[in-house]
Amino acid sequence: MKKRVGIIGKGSFGSALERAFLALVPTQISDLAAWEGHKNRPDWTPDILVLAIPSVARNGDRLAILDYIEQFPQAQVIVTSKGEMALQIFRKKIENTDTKRCFSLSGPNIADEIGRSPAATVLAGTDFSATESLAQILDGTSLHVTPSSSLEVVQRGGMLKNFCVFELGKIWDVLGTPMARFEATISALKLAFASIDKWAPPAEDRAEFFGLSGLGDLLLCLDIFPGAAGSRNFRAGKMIGAVSSISEVLQEFRTLEGLRLGTAFHTDDPPEFLRGMFAEEFLDLTLAPEKVSPQVSPEAAMLAEADALWEQYLGIAPSQNFLPNTHAWVACEIFALLAEQFEIDLSDFSASEKLLRAFLQAIFVPGIEVPLSAKQTQKHWKKLEERLPFLR
Repeated sequence: MKKRVGIIGKGSFGSALERAFLALVPTQISDLAAWEGHKNRPDWTPDILVLAIPSVARNGDRLAILDYIEQFPQAQVIVTSKGEMALQIFRKKIENTDTKRCFSLSGPNIADEIGRSPAATVLAGTDFSATESLAQILDGTSLHVTPSSSLEVVQRGGMLKNFCVFELGKIWDVLGTPMARFEATISALKLAFASIDKWAPPAEDRAEFFGLSGLGDLLLCLDIFPGAAGSRNFRAGKMIGAVSSISEVLQEFRTLEGLRLGTAFHTDDPPEFLRGMFAEEFLDLTLAPEKVSPQVSPEAAMLAEADALWEQYLGIAPSQNFLPNTHAWVACEIFALLAEQFEIDLSDFSASEKLLRAFLQAIFVPGIEVPLSAKQTQKHWKKLEERLPFLR
């Protein structure tokens, strides 16, 4: 049965989702409408309600939307904010009655690029069967929607991503070289993974951190991909690093999710999940970025294979007009492919770090002295094409 989809929020991301879902009418979706708050709502009842509102929306806005949601107790609700604690009230409110009603949509998605270049995102929920069914309804050619049962990791990963790129932005120019930035990014990922681990998620959920909504989204938010300018949290961090005041930054950016955690991180009493050895290492790095000492990946085989795949992708990306959304998706698939090949346990960061270092070095500093043979490269590329048919 086809579903009616309503989108609350006509900002950049809400409008991007409206464009993507419009292509699914009438094959997968019967009706589609987007509106702000209570204004201009359709005269039909939505089966799926997408909350495309900023994670730092005003309390009045949140309460108004909660009242609106209560009018449709059967609707499945998708929250698109990047895991900020301020929006947990939505999930708590809805899950009190039905755990199959609330979902999180998160991934490496620049709104303006959706529909212009292949993109993928994660739909996460607590019930995988319900999540998979909903993902199939919303999955399309311009935005691939992949289901996940790792709701907590996806939500918290988004929150930590905003914090990490905000902090990295502040020191990015001081770091200067690609290898120094590579090392700082590794440190940020260590902290994020350790923070998520404190909530003791199951092993399969921890592995979700290395997918689209974690690793992929963080890489997209930096400026390392061709044509990437970085997310607003990253660019805001860079402004602060250039000695701009907080008030100046807030005038430039209407929403800034990483600021709250970034401020708390530099106090004497940071949140519990931002404490520990990796937090101290990252804090030291942010305070003295000029002292970063990059470590070249010792895993020659992993580095060669990651570099070969990434270099081949970069070779075709311009002719296909692929944009950063696509770069992040391809990067995640390369990482997943190599994790399978080298039998890496992605639920364990210490086991994953050797692959992560080789993979990120290939992206930050592409081109190594010992390339793979053409035959071996082609074999790996065919595997990547099987995962991503648009590369053919």
